[in-house]
Amino acid sequence: MPRLRLGVFHSIAFIGPEGMHGIIGTQVTNGRSRMLPQLLVFYYQNIFFIMKNSNKGFTLIELLVVIAIIGILSAVVLTATGGFRTRGKDANAKSTMASIKNAAELYYGSTGLNTYGSGAAQTVTYNASTVPGTTPPPTAVSVCTDTEMARLGKAVFGQTNVNVVCTSNPGSYTITTTLNDATIYCSDSNSFTGTIPSTGAAPFSLGVKCQ
Repeated sequence: MPRLRLGVFHSIAFIGPEGMHGIIGTQVTNGRSRMLPQLLVFYYQNIFFIMKNSNKGFTLIELLVVIAIIGILSAVVLTATGGFRTRGKDANAKSTMASIKNAAELYYGSTGLNTYGSGAAQTVTYNASTVPGTTPPPTAVSVCTDTEMARLGKAVFGQTNVNVVCTSNPGSYTITTTLNDATIYCSDSNSFTGTIPSTGAAPFSLGVKCQ
């Protein structure tokens, strides 16, 4: 009577570069494997492949592409936000110019005794060095040397970083500046406040009218 030989079938899946390739099986009889060497080879080969690919990083070209994309997006965002900031500064400057017009009319009806100044026309420039409350050259008192006018004029300069020029006559005045969008903004004693094409040609008249 032949001896009964009991065996157990073991299997192992192996993975290659293309994914799951199949299953290798082996018959283990009486504790001895017929395909153990082959299984060990497949096992270690595929473990090495998995470990190698799990540690794979970005190539230099991929990193450069990502950096370039981030740079482009950053430039777009900065340009957009820069435009918003510029428009915001110009809006504040325009609002302050309107307040200057109101301050000039208050001066006219109080300190000025129904005039914007005495004597000949004079021009005062408001900028970072302006000190409200002092009388800059020329020393003649006028709407342009008024403390509140100087404070507001300096505030406009702070938004545009461009000199604000106030020119007054006894019966009129003009105040001009250039906004961040390169337009010329003007306010005068004729109740005008807005943009004008130029300060060097008619209908603008220094110290008289914006347009």
